[in-house]
Amino acid sequence: METYAGIDLHSSNNFIGVINDEDKRLYGKRHSNCLEDVLRALNPFKQSLKGVVVESTFNWYWLVDGLQENGYIVHLANPSAMKQYEGLKHTGGLPIIGVNTFRDPEANEDQWNDGLELARATEAEKQSQLKRLAAFKKRHQDQSASALERLQQVALSGGNVFAELMHTVRYCSLGQITRALYDVGGKYRRNM
Repeated sequence: METYAGIDLHSSNNFIGVINDEDKRLYGKRHSNCLEDVLRALNPFKQSLKGVVVESTFNWYWLVDGLQENGYIVHLANPSAMKQYEGLKHTGGLPIIGVNTFRDPEANEDQWNDGLELARATEAEKQSQLKRLAAFKKRHQDQSASALERLQQVALSGGNVFAELMHTVRYCSLGQITRALYDVGGKYRRNM
């Protein structure tokens, strides 16, 4: 059985949803923004997970880097950049893991956020994250340049960038990937 996870990331909490290859809901729960909590929630599915999609427009770097460092294949989805999905998230017209697929329409929204505190990284946590990122880059320094070049070539030729990203994320940080795509594709501009 193959499984797929989606994480709807907010400033102080996140919602993790896991489905199988038949779209059966296996898991759905809100968590505080703590990497250890997220890893603990995903661990039962780690062997079968084909990827984790993180939906966020900001504040995603700690989660994406932490998941990658723990062996997960991560994809970042910015809903404001996907024009065809505009409005569907809030109307329920498109079931999105963690947003409208797992929410009880009778639930009190205020109740979901009770007891969740705003979590900010301490200086020690920031430094730890930077050290892990540096170690990841060092471990993959021999493969990263060629992986980024391959990704750029696929993007320039109009190929399947998503499929190539599945390879690239094994050797490159999100920052490296973003820079490489920016170099060949230009600047992202959010719709206003």
